[in-house]
Amino acid sequence: THKVTDYLVKAGLLVALGELENLRGNYKRSRYYYSEALLFFKKIGCKRGEAYTLLGLGRLEYYVSNFNSAKVLYQQALEATTRDPKCEATILHNL
Repeated sequence: THKVTDYLVKAGLLVALGELENLRGNYKRSRYYYSEALLFFKKIGCKRGEAYTLLGLGRLEYYVSNFNSAKVLYQQALEATTRDPKCEATILHNL
């Protein structure tokens, strides 16, 4: 429906902003964007979106040397793939 499409677009933009801020080293802002995107993806039940967002959050934690948090987020991302081979391979590639 129209609302689901709107949420997907918003979530996708938030992930892109999270990635941009992550690359810029603005980790607090990056975390905010990723967290907002995750809420949208969960709201509409988009497991692939959840997985990629959790992967982004995991990378962020890795970059700031929070390795235990990164590991947990990577594991959550893997669990969210719901056996999607492409998504699973992307997450495993980042481990």
